Amino acid sequence: MATQPKFVNSFWTRDFTSTEGFDVLHQRMKDSKAFTDDVNKFLRERAAIEETYARNLIKLAKNAAGGSETGSLRTTWDKVKEETTAMGMEHQNLAAQILSQVEKPIKDLREAQRLLRKKLEETLKKAQKDKAKRFNDNEKAKKLYESKCREAERAEEEANKSAALPQKEIDKLKAKARKAKAAAANADTAYHEAETCCNYFQEMEEERIDLTRRKLWILTNLVASTCVADDDRLEAMRQSLERCDVSGDIQHFISNHRVGTDRPETYVTVLYDYKAQGELELSLKAGEKLKLIEKENDTWWRGEKNGKEGVFPAQFVKLG
Repeated sequence: MATQPKFVNSFWTRDFTSTEGFDVLHQRMKDSKAFTDDVNKFLRERAAIEETYARNLIKLAKNAAGGSETGSLRTTWDKVKEETTAMGMEHQNLAAQILSQVEKPIKDLREAQRLLRKKLEETLKKAQKDKAKRFNDNEKAKKLYESKCREAERAEEEANKSAALPQKEIDKLKAKARKAKAAAANADTAYHEAETCCNYFQEMEEERIDLTRRKLWILTNLVASTCVADDDRLEAMRQSLERCDVSGDIQHFISNHRVGTDRPETYVTVLYDYKAQGELELSLKAGEKLKLIEKENDTWWRGEKNGKEGVFPAQFVKLG
């Protein structure tokens, strides 16, 4: 199985003066910081939305009217308000959990990485101050290191072969060897500092991506749990609605508020005289009043006159 590429092996160039590798990694770290800031902003705003929604739900339930209702519908209405309040509290808890379990750990990691990244960059710049004071080309540092090592070996060999030379020449050759070794050591330091920074940068990125993924996973679980809790509240409302009895509420209202069954009597005034055409009819005289019992149809009405019930033509009377 092929080894996966790593930062330490992927950002080298042959140009001694190039900072391309450092620039790419540096931009990546800046982009990572910006992305983390965006995620934290999203989480804070999501928590604020949940908090506002929660407060509004609780306020809505508290200020809801409808106290004059009676019977099973009143019981159901009280249940709706109760569960709405509970839903508000669930979302209030969700807002707090988003901040404490998701947003804060990501923010803490961002701050810790900011300090470490700054320290690493300062260390690297210091180690490469003699190389244009920038994050220099690491591959060139490696080549320089190898070159200086070979030069140090040659100088050492020359010093060892020159034992017959005057002491002054021998000293010059040994000084040259020490200088070459020091140059090789400096190149070696810069090379390994660059490697160390690459390794740290990759570790920081791996930690950031993993933590962000895990915390966003927690966010989805928190929201899902709140949705389940909301559905439980809604189910309690549905069950209460199922127990709402329309007929029972009507009878409950009548039983508790009835005032009587006798309706006020209605009278009509006779407009024209009319002589009954049979025993079932009443004779009418213009101007008199009689009690109206029933409007049988548009043509004949039933009424009472002098204790006798009968029908009469509707066109011969007016109400009142």
